[in-house]
Amino acid sequence: MKSFGDNKSGSSWKALRSLRIVRLFRGLRIARILRFVHSLQKLLHCIAATMKSLMWTILLLCIIFYGCGVALAQATADYCREVAVQESGNVNAIPRCNMEALDRYWSSVPRSMLTLLKSTSAGISWELVLEPLG
Repeated sequence: MKSFGDNKSGSSWKALRSLRIVRLFRGLRIARILRFVHSLQKLLHCIAATMKSLMWTILLLCIIFYGCGVALAQATADYCREVAVQESGNVNAIPRCNMEALDRYWSSVPRSMLTLLKSTSAGISWELVLEPLG
């Protein structure tokens, strides 16, 4: 039968004591972090409060892009119709533009909106996009 003075059982008690000490230090680290929780909660609340303003800003930008996209797509369609009427002499001519860039950037409302978004976010050069409109 083993006694408490045996080396093997003594080393296991040492391991348990050191484990308790490690747990104590880990608890102290958590206590230090907890004092920042109020600041973190305040920061998260401020971020959540600004999300409402961000959503309204995104909605306003979408409305602006849509309005400008409609106007530019309509102007492009009118120009293409005028060119088709002049070339064929028929008032009911199908509007087809011979300019590839005009068709690529301004042929429909979604394309016009995408072109406006790209040009305002530096995805494409304004000069490249405005050249066909000239």
